[in-house]
Amino acid sequence: MTLLEKAKTIKWERFGKWLTPVLMDVMYMGQFSAHYLKELGLDRRVENLFTLDGEYYWPEEEHQAFLAFFRNALKKQGVRFLRDFRDIHVRNVARTTARIDNLREVSIKGLDTDQLLVVFKEFMEIPKSSMGLNYFFILLEEALYNFVKQLFGSDARMDVLLGELTPPKQPAHVIQEEEDLLKIAIKVSKQGASAEELIRTHKAQYAWLASLNWNVPLYDDAYFLDRLSNFLKNDPERLLAQRMTEREKREKHVAAKLEEINASQELRQAIDLLRDLMDVRLAQWDTVSLSGYYARPLLSEIGNRLGLSYDEVIELSPQEIEDGLKGKPISKGIIVERKKHKAVLKIGDNIELYQGDQAAKFRETVLKEDIQAASDTLKGITAHPGIARGIIRIIPTPLDLSKMQQGEILVCPMTNPDYMPAIRKAAGIVTDQGGILCHAAIVSREFKIPCIIGTKIATKIFKDGDKVEVDADKGIVRKM
Repeated sequence: MTLLEKAKTIKWERFGKWLTPVLMDVMYMGQFSAHYLKELGLDRRVENLFTLDGEYYWPEEEHQAFLAFFRNALKKQGVRFLRDFRDIHVRNVARTTARIDNLREVSIKGLDTDQLLVVFKEFMEIPKSSMGLNYFFILLEEALYNFVKQLFGSDARMDVLLGELTPPKQPAHVIQEEEDLLKIAIKVSKQGASAEELIRTHKAQYAWLASLNWNVPLYDDAYFLDRLSNFLKNDPERLLAQRMTEREKREKHVAAKLEEINASQELRQAIDLLRDLMDVRLAQWDTVSLSGYYARPLLSEIGNRLGLSYDEVIELSPQEIEDGLKGKPISKGIIVERKKHKAVLKIGDNIELYQGDQAAKFRETVLKEDIQAASDTLKGITAHPGIARGIIRIIPTPLDLSKMQQGEILVCPMTNPDYMPAIRKAAGIVTDQGGILCHAAIVSREFKIPCIIGTKIATKIFKDGDKVEVDADKGIVRKM
């Protein structure tokens, strides 16, 4: 039986969407031979995965088996399991960050092809563990919901309370960038400092924030200058002071709310660990972004030697890049087809790539998605409470960010740091995927945006221009 024939016998479930190029897809799947959580008692690996045009699928059977492990671990070990899970990720972030720093020190100028290939292979290993561990974060989120619900007991306000009690402990890099930009605005308005010079330094520090998927254009001077201009119109000193005050109030609110609901010691520990996990998950994403950002010169140089652009190189598999550097011709036609449609299939230790019309047909021949009929009401999980009304803007990928207008309701498969330009404009956020530790949950709490996650089908049943009410107090989106 071929891999494709095997894939047709599997019942696949979608668990996320990332605008990833082929290079990242194959790296992501190829590292799953590792047993990442063996020290926590998970003595099995991910056997099968499938991605089609950025949508990721796992077998229903494997999903349920992994989910059963996490639910059982939380039931038996409780917060101790969360603490151990957190510590594994903290160690991974530290290791990966150190390897990224080493990559930054490598000079590719003057390297011969064999030396360049060695550096490429070393680079390939850097982000793998962060990519793989994110898979288990998704599973933990799903298991966590019922675990936390039990700790809240009979309190029907759990979703709203959870949103109030679990803001990140540390400002994410996207928040730090915004506050540093406010400081630049203050220097420009109060001291007459040169905006262009300060922005060049700012860009050098933060341009990597748009590189989670490696194929989205990096932030340029114009992007930062435009946002700086908006800050200068709105009293940046007041805005920055307001943010600092709100952060202090938020911590006091968390403490007061825990007292108000008479939270048990275990619930307090769980809330504290959830906040830690949010911070470390963002840090883990950052390692993937930084890996891609600092590898751009390397991948661009590989492209120069293969007669390809950077955007073409990242649509090749690692093996194809290695073969190309060793002299095997590369078909640009395949890259063109992959930019139309692409699929990557992992069955056991084997990975196959498909492109063009063949890949496009897999939605019918391999996937058997059951999409509900259109409805005026959709239910999800509250990430941050509040009510917002507005017009829906569906943003399938970060390449569609320019469509987002101020005050619209952002609807997308799931957010990540590349979505920040749209998030800043959103009156409300609704996602297909995501749990209580997802990016949308984290940033909506930071920016106080009503947010509903985990609807599964929001991007399928709503369309641009629909007028809706996002009632994040109840986890419901209604057409108006």
